[in-house]
Amino acid sequence: MTQMILKLNNYVDSNVKVVSQLGATVNGRNLNKIIFRLFSVSFLMLVFLYVSFLSNIIFNITERRSLENNINILSSEIGNLNLTYLSASSQLDLKLGISMGLTEIKPKFINSSKFVASSWDFGKLKLATSLKASH
Repeated sequence: MTQMILKLNNYVDSNVKVVSQLGATVNGRNLNKIIFRLFSVSFLMLVFLYVSFLSNIIFNITERRSLENNINILSSEIGNLNLTYLSASSQLDLKLGISMGLTEIKPKFINSSKFVASSWDFGKLKLATSLKASH
């Protein structure tokens, strides 16, 4: 167990010395410059994302407001059309229809040659069958 602790301490000490050295290099480049550039690029990317999200939010808010105005205009127009419809429908009567050339349609019923029945025929049919059965 103590050997593992000693190996771990040696490994940590050797890695800390490499990072803490002022002239530490990776592939011939200064490690501090690489880290600074990495943080700078990531910061610029985050700023760009922040600005794009913020501008998108502002654009959506203005679009929603304009759509709400359009909805209000259309709602009032629908209300006016409903009012016009109700006032026009109260003026409709038989005389106006006749003056416009409309005529009343008489319903046509189609009877089958095999079987003609209506609701009152069923009652008679039941009554007739029950009378025949009782005789």
